[in-house]
Amino acid sequence: MAITKDYSEILQPSDIKNYLESKIDNSITSWDQIPGYQYFFGLKESVDMFVWALTNNKHIRFVHDSDVDGIGTYLITYGFLTHFRLPNCSIIITNRKEGYGFLPHHLDGMSEGDLIITADNGITSHPACDAAREKKINVIITDHHQQDEHRGKPYAFIINPHQDGCTYPFKDINGTFVYWFFISAIVDRYQINLNMREYFLPELTLTTISDVMPLTGINRFIVKEGLKYMNQNRQGTTNKLWLNTWLRKTKDPIITSDSLAFGFIPSLNATGRLTKAEETAYYMVESDPFKSNEWLEYINYLNDTRKQQQFDLKNNIESNYGAWLANEFILIPGSKDWPKGILGPTAGGLAERFNKPAIVLKESDCGTYYSGSGRSVGEVNILGLLKNNTFIDQNNTGGHKAACGVKLKKENLNNFYWSLIEETRKLDRKLFENTGHVLGKLDLADIDWNLFKLIDSFEPFGQGFKRPQFLVKAKLKGVTKSRDGKHQFLVLDDGLGTIMRAAWFNSPEQLKSGNTEILAVTIQHDAFKDPQKEKLILFVESRANYIDWED
Repeated sequence: MAITKDYSEILQPSDIKNYLESKIDNSITSWDQIPGYQYFFGLKESVDMFVWALTNNKHIRFVHDSDVDGIGTYLITYGFLTHFRLPNCSIIITNRKEGYGFLPHHLDGMSEGDLIITADNGITSHPACDAAREKKINVIITDHHQQDEHRGKPYAFIINPHQDGCTYPFKDINGTFVYWFFISAIVDRYQINLNMREYFLPELTLTTISDVMPLTGINRFIVKEGLKYMNQNRQGTTNKLWLNTWLRKTKDPIITSDSLAFGFIPSLNATGRLTKAEETAYYMVESDPFKSNEWLEYINYLNDTRKQQQFDLKNNIESNYGAWLANEFILIPGSKDWPKGILGPTAGGLAERFNKPAIVLKESDCGTYYSGSGRSVGEVNILGLLKNNTFIDQNNTGGHKAACGVKLKKENLNNFYWSLIEETRKLDRKLFENTGHVLGKLDLADIDWNLFKLIDSFEPFGQGFKRPQFLVKAKLKGVTKSRDGKHQFLVLDDGLGTIMRAAWFNSPEQLKSGNTEILAVTIQHDAFKDPQKEKLILFVESRANYIDWED
């Protein structure tokens, strides 16, 4: 049968297989099919600029972002420099507490003719680019974020698939990938003995997942190859110590996109959110196995701290900002003491919880403005909602469709809030739908290991190709909470002899034992106690109260 959204029939494995086969994008299946860097507008001129600076003994400074994407580009620079030692260079990893991306003070100590190269940032760094122009310092920007529509391109050499004139066919690649193409062109120009494909595959895999790129075409190929590489070296036999250390410690029996997205990547991001991103960089370039283990334990500790802070802030918001949560767009104006590094993830949790775009702000120390981060849902373009807004500082606003950073004067808060609500009300409500990957109903009795393996054969899942969800109806024979109260563990009974375990992580509402519920779930390997056993568990994504289930 064809899968429809009326959820009127019970699905069979053949229905699921046919549906996933129709949605998967395997248009790129080998490295040779990936279009080369020659399609990037501005890349040749940028490489020529690099060659000129090197030939004339100019100082070359690399400016990397502070999230996992930034660490990915930093590792490419680090690996590149181990094979091609520049006589006069420096590396900066930005600090989110100072502001986003390339800033004027990053020019300190540089002279006329020197060169700045930004990676995964810079496309909205007009003040820094203007300052560089005044000092006659050259700038190369490699980025994938959208440029400011009001100010246009900054004064620099630019490599960005979204800029006018760029014919690179895959626009939705992450900033590390853009930077990888640039460095690949330099490697080819100087005929450096560095296999860019194999050596940086783990970095490209991590950053494609961390930046929530659609897993189609080139992105799907990279992530699929990267996961294969990690699983083939499950005992820690790669050529990268940071990866070996994590592979030996992780409890995941199989490395999947979820293993990285919900486990490893948040830990790597924790340093930039709570301390400084350089600490993750130290871990990832450490050459001593003992110290590598110490670094990983430390960043895991920071990530646990980050999760608790985020949970506390989310509870604070839900308890004290009810009116701000009620309208079509969530805008939360927080206090000075809110941790800036967790505003983005907190906005993401609110957006998911309430199924609407959300921005979480904190008041500046001086008390004159708010700044913060936003996250979107469905197909709503959050940056598009901000691009013409007159109540914010456009010089300090940027991002892409799914995430943004924003700054505004304190007195503009209410006008900004209501302008967002007005713009959001104009949108087609279909853009908000999060049920696109709920395929249909399943009987508990039909959920078995064979069905799990069928679905798992379509990995990787992620943005643009979500792990399928199914509707199940069951009586709750048992409901228990985790010690911290964040999660619920359920025992589901279909009344016909089938009993299954389920978990609802970060559950927004309390379920009651004895009730019959319709739940949207994904099917997962229950590998927590014994990874070798073929046991399943259902992960609850939401209650499906909108379904009329006819027995």
